Amino acid sequence: MAGSENLTVDWTAPDPPHGILTQYEVKYWSTQSLSSRPIVITLAPSTTLFHMQQLQPNASYGIQVSRGLLAYATEPLNKDHP
Repeated sequence: MAGSENLTVDWTAPDPPHGILTQYEVKYWSTQSLSSRPIVITLAPSTTLFHMQQLQPNASYGIQVSRGLLAYATEPLNKDHP
């Protein structure tokens, strides 16, 4: 990322998603300082691209993309015991 103030991050949606995909969360932070707080952005589940802007030139960043899922509901299992 040397010399750039912008960065585009993209990813492939999971297939199958193992639940109902509700959102993506992009978290990024400067690795130049231990006190750097992460910037957290929440995106729609149809989005698989994010533009990071106003980055510090010649700095290093950590980036994490997570997905939010709504788990499938299941019926409770009832067993009769004598």
